[in-house]
Parts: sequence; C-alpha cells; structure tokens
Amino acid sequence: MSAQIISLNVGKAKEVTWRGDKYFTGIFKSPVKGKRTVSMSNISGDEQGDLKHHGGNLKAIYSYDLSHYDFWNSILDRPSLDYGMFGENLTTKNFPDHLVNVGDVFEIGTTVIQALHPRLPCSRLNLRFNDNTILKQFQANKKFGIYFKVIEPGEIENNNFITLIEKSKAKLTIQNLTDCFVSKERDTEVVSKILENEILPESFKLAFQ
Repeated sequence: MSAQIISLNVGKAKEVTWRGDKYFTGIFKSPVKGKRTVSMSNISGDEQGDLKHHGGNLKAIYSYDLSHYDFWNSILDRPSLDYGMFGENLTTKNFPDHLVNVGDVFEIGTTVIQALHPRLPCSRLNLRFNDNTILKQFQANKKFGIYFKVIEPGEIENNNFITLIEKSKAKLTIQNLTDCFVSKERDTEVVSKILENEILPESFKLAFQ
C-alpha cells in the first residue's frame, strides 16, 4: 500500500502559560491546504520554539502516522485527536516507524528527505494535551514518530505520495531505535549499531553512550 501525507501541519512558535509557568513553543500545529515550500531547515509557515531540541537541519520535518492516531484514540478518554496534535508536520498514512530505516531517502512532491531518528519524548506534549500524564504514556507506548533532514528543497502538499528512492544499508528501523531508547536493559548489539552508524547525528547518539 502506498504511503502518503494525509495532513500537512504547520504553526508559529508562541508563548503560552500552562499551570502557572510560561513556555515558548511551536508544538501547536494545525492542518493547512495548498503547497508549502520546504527549505533545508523548515517548512514555510512553521516554527519551533526550542531550537536546541527541535527543528534545524537535522530535524527539519517530523512525521507521525495515522496508525499511531488510531492507537491513541482507542486508549485516551477524550474526543478524537486533531491532526498535528503531536506537533508533527506530516500526518501520514501507511508510513509507520517500523517500516522506515535509518537513512532511507524519500521523495515527497518535489522535495527529497532522509529519515534520521525518532522524536524523543518532550515535556511540551503535556502542555499540548493539557495533561501531565501524556509524556509518560508517550514513552511507555513507544510511538515516537520520525525526524527527517532535507536532502533537496522543494514543495509538498496534502495527498502527496511518499516514495522510497534510496534504501538505506543500515539494518536499523526507526522503531528499533525507539525500542532501544525505552528499554531498561538495552540490547548491546542494537546500541553498537546505533553508535557505529554514520548517518545518525552525534547529538542523538549521546542518549545511548
């Protein structure tokens, strides 16, 4: 089955107050229509508030699959979640973490992107959901989504197909990284593969050293 974008989501960073504290965040993404320009570091109309942990050349695009939404909608006692709720730029269909390898290269519209690693748990999720249990649930259920870097800038829009154009030689799926990160007893073989991988950023490898 073909993978594709079912919702393209962007949002400007803004200051919000939650439980008495102020935060500057770009996690509030909303669906948009029409084509959007993709640069080497961002999608037009989109911003990140914490550039140390989000955005930039190595985290230019974040995707989250519809299968994850189906899971969360089945366990959370709240109305069905709107696309962009996890701060993702691309809500996707048939593009789950366990089918994408570290280093896989994809074409979307006229843009070429490369899968790097999962999005690690972030406290802004609690703020977005107005629920201080979401971060723990996010980590426990190991549905993290995928960060990409941009290889060739271009344009993307809703319903674009996501086409694999270069299969990575790395025998590591994005889900492998997530499972290893969450595990209390990390698989030493997987950790070795992560630390030896030339595609993964050093900043990501720090979590496994």
